[in-house]
Amino acid sequence: MKSEAESVGKTSRVIELLATIRAKSDRALWEDTRGAAGNEKKAQALLIAHLAEVRLRRLYLDKGLGTMFAYCQQLGFAENEIWLRLQVSSCCLKIPELLEELAANSISLTVAGKVCAHLNESNKESILAFPRFLAAKACAARLHTSSTNCSAVSRTRILRRTKRGLSPGERE
Repeated sequence: MKSEAESVGKTSRVIELLATIRAKSDRALWEDTRGAAGNEKKAQALLIAHLAEVRLRRLYLDKGLGTMFAYCQQLGFAENEIWLRLQVSSCCLKIPELLEELAANSISLTVAGKVCAHLNESNKESILAFPRFLAAKACAARLHTSSTNCSAVSRTRILRRTKRGLSPGERE
């Protein structure tokens, strides 16, 4: 249980942080927000990499925890967050390129979770090419409607449309 002094100390630091943010110019706030978003994506990829390595080394067992799920609960994640992160970290052990895509902010964690079930060594290039341009629902629909998961023809179409400045669903 946290002491009252600890709670007050944390509250005052948050209030100071908010005051600092409120004092920023519009331009500085805009730039710093973009930087913070980028940092969050990098931190997310770093966390996934750490979870993958903890899982690989089975360190959670050394700490008296029976599962990675229990370890993630101790880290403070909600159940749905845990399953997604464990799924993606496990997939990154097999397909490290997925972690590269996350770190580059080319795909979201949600989309990474959707492609994990379909990703393997033989199709990783084609599958990792198209989620960059699709939202999570569209990505899931694309994965489920295609027997090849992403044909070279579809990938080429998406890349051509993107080079012309069009989003995948936009009409010319």
